[in-house]
Amino acid sequence: MNSNRTLVVLLAVTVFVPCITGSCVVAQQSDASQDAQPQEEVHQVSWQHSLDDALKIAGNRRAPVLLVFGAEWCGPCRLLDEEIQLAGVQAELERWVPVHIDIDDDQTTAGRFAITSIPALRILSPDGRQLAGQEGLMPADELVAWLQKHHTLATGATAAAGSTEKLNSATVHRVLRDFSSREATVRETAISRVLTVPQYAAANVVSEFADASLAERLAYLEVLTAWQAPVEGLDPWIPDTVTSERISALEEWVTKKEFPDRDLESALTAAEIIEARRLLRLLVSADPAAATALREQLARMGPKVLPLIRELMARELDDDIRAQLAAARYRVAASDQIVNDWPGGIERLASTDHQQRIAAMQELSKRASRSDEHLLGELVADPVPLIREIALHMLAKIDGGRADGPLLKMLDDPDPNVRAAVLKTLSETDPDTGATIATASIV
Repeated sequence: MNSNRTLVVLLAVTVFVPCITGSCVVAQQSDASQDAQPQEEVHQVSWQHSLDDALKIAGNRRAPVLLVFGAEWCGPCRLLDEEIQLAGVQAELERWVPVHIDIDDDQTTAGRFAITSIPALRILSPDGRQLAGQEGLMPADELVAWLQKHHTLATGATAAAGSTEKLNSATVHRVLRDFSSREATVRETAISRVLTVPQYAAANVVSEFADASLAERLAYLEVLTAWQAPVEGLDPWIPDTVTSERISALEEWVTKKEFPDRDLESALTAAEIIEARRLLRLLVSADPAAATALREQLARMGPKVLPLIRELMARELDDDIRAQLAAARYRVAASDQIVNDWPGGIERLASTDHQQRIAAMQELSKRASRSDEHLLGELVADPVPLIREIALHMLAKIDGGRADGPLLKMLDDPDPNVRAAVLKTLSETDPDTGATIATASIV
């Protein structure tokens, strides 16, 4: 054993002597609770073991990262693993990119985060900034509460404004999110970037102005003034000045204003953005019948509305609202035939009940045709691994090995989990093609 390992062990023993007793109490309580209730299978999330891979996934999904540091020889770490495997924690982790780092295998990452005792947890924003930390064993309910407390901060701290990503109708939403950042440099960078793309940002700014926070309104007013919008009388500090008449004047301005270089074929018009946001605001509180009608109106806008729905889903914390948005997302991507022939199917795909979603996926597998490739593409991006796997197998079934098929195109997906799942699916359905592609990717 080298001196570094000896130091880590000594530190761990010193820190964990009082922790182990408390952990044992938690474990006994958990066992008693489990004896009193029937066991049910708990869906387990997928874990990463490389911080670099996790940050790539987090950047693509705009999801925060949970780092868990441990080691095989660490007793409290094993107890923490048992808590993490419980249903409540697993459900919360669906919104995260979880990473497990063994400090013996990756001392570089452990050193980067100044880990001196384990188990240790760190919360990172999607762009890799550390936002919170915790040492020692945590019972499942405390861990869930801690994660929920920091989720909003973690997702809101993404410095998309400082990215070099080209802004267009699909990406401008992420920069607008930084208008509410607590960091002045992030806000100012976001404003500077948005000022250069009124053709993509103006309609979003106008449609969100009335419901925005004070910080967002101040930033919105700055860019609207620079674009010479009719902002006379608007004062973010005085809510009573944000009247329906002044908002209507802004909406009229943005729908009539001609901005150059707009990707008209792939982007919503200013009027469509305002209307789509209006429909989505109504959707999240609508009864089932009204929700169905609102989804149909969104579907008539076509795939151009999907980036907006995806962005709203990424920002939403309420499970019921996310389910409503997911149903709208799937309806927009679905063919009219599958919607008409499969009553209630879209709603079940978006259900908050995991088992109901899986059952709906199995139903869909018996009905899906080539016209449903767009719907399956949206399902492949689902955070639940089993949903992704079923969707990939459906795509493989209807894809037929086409060179221009969606399955092969997904090999360019930035998420390594998606690429690996596609390769696995190709290997299972077409071993020769899968082996050829896998070899080419290694070379």
